[in-house]
Amino acid sequence: MSSSMKGLWIGVLWVVPWLAAPAATEAGVIFFSIQDPAAHWSIPSSRDQVGIYFREDDWHDTCPPELESFTIDGFQIVIRFMVDRDSGCVPESGTTPYSGTARVGRLPVGDYTVIVEAPDFTTGEIEETRATLEVVEAVQCGLAHQPAATVLLPYFEVDLENADGRTTLFSVGNVRQEPVLAHAVVWTNWGNPALSFDFFVPADGVASFNVRDVLSGQLIETVPPSDPPEGQYESCTDPVTLPRVDEQELRALLTGQPHPLDGLCYSSAVEEGELATGYITVDVVRDCSGAELRTPFDPGYFVDLGMGVATNDNALVGDFALVDPSNDFAQGETLVPLVADAERFGWPSFYRTDDNRMPLPVAMRSRFLTGGIFTGGTDLLVWMESRTQPMECGAENRNQGYLIKAESRSQSGGLPQTLSVDTDQHAFRLTVGGDELPVESRFGMIDVGARHWVSNPGPPSIRLIQTWMMPIVKADSRFSIGLEGFPIEDFCRDQ
Repeated sequence: MSSSMKGLWIGVLWVVPWLAAPAATEAGVIFFSIQDPAAHWSIPSSRDQVGIYFREDDWHDTCPPELESFTIDGFQIVIRFMVDRDSGCVPESGTTPYSGTARVGRLPVGDYTVIVEAPDFTTGEIEETRATLEVVEAVQCGLAHQPAATVLLPYFEVDLENADGRTTLFSVGNVRQEPVLAHAVVWTNWGNPALSFDFFVPADGVASFNVRDVLSGQLIETVPPSDPPEGQYESCTDPVTLPRVDEQELRALLTGQPHPLDGLCYSSAVEEGELATGYITVDVVRDCSGAELRTPFDPGYFVDLGMGVATNDNALVGDFALVDPSNDFAQGETLVPLVADAERFGWPSFYRTDDNRMPLPVAMRSRFLTGGIFTGGTDLLVWMESRTQPMECGAENRNQGYLIKAESRSQSGGLPQTLSVDTDQHAFRLTVGGDELPVESRFGMIDVGARHWVSNPGPPSIRLIQTWMMPIVKADSRFSIGLEGFPIEDFCRDQ
């Protein structure tokens, strides 16, 4: 990772305007914007910000535009940029484009017209770009500790070089009074599936796993109930068929090494390839998948109203723990619940649109501590949706990428410090106060959200993606604490 986005993200210009807005009492949240396809820049948006991203053949970091004015008049937002043409600067070929963001605060609900005015480099004449901005009522999805049809282990790590080193434990519980069949998928830190397997969770019982054992093929053996519900578990054997685990292949998939068959990489190497990292999903299902790899993206796995392989039975709970024996550290949290509700959740979860699952937040907040007794500082465990496709090892994906946006504030609040980290990973650690998140305060609050960008012939396409975060605070070789992150922006909206 690096502190700037590959070929796209240079800097952020923050403006906090106290300007006249439409008279209304109902505050909303910016949901999305529609860009004029002929524009020389794009206008993505998120939460309470409007961002301006200039096309690569326009203004660059050598001649950065400066915000001249920013006004809100009714349901029209006008952002005007200027460039000091007398400075003699000349944009250099191949340099990265400039970006700026205007913080507009909580706007009243409604449809806005955004007008961006900026000079053409060649003529100096002001050009106008328009976009529509939809501000909708903020609706909470209701993420809470509750039984769910899917549970997410958002991050695991296993030291493959040391049998007594770091590992991850997790348990899946069943709140029903009858056994439940679950299907687990192990994903790489790029979001590529690596392994799947089925297991029954006893009535009011728990199934527990050490991810180290899972990766070595030591999967628990379970049996179907003697009197299964009609139409369910018809393909299940006794005991349940489990996959044959190729440890060499699995290691390559999870540690950023070339795959033994196609030579491609399916993940990023962490700690020089000695640490396997990724995430795990577990769904309630109505039938077994056998020894073959089956994922939620396969046809028939999800069908609306829970009529596919996966069901809408909110039966699962769970927890996980990251264990580091050498440093006497261990941190635990609940598995992230994705409740199924066909009537309520019409927006896509991180799986797909017809899974009826609760979408996860697009921004989360947590406390951070990097001093006092917490001499080890704070790490953020971050998960985000989507997938980085397999590619040649060592290659850079210049056509798309993922950007973590963070805002930190000291304990006394005030204006935020804005930080950005570009990454190909979808499950990883970030150290608060480290090179990637160099916060200015030792104690405070930090907000984290994620963006997915795709390069186009014109402006880049940028969208919010679902995110989850867990902070871990540490005292070197003494103790550590796993805390909860709090959703501050959901993907839900008033239907």
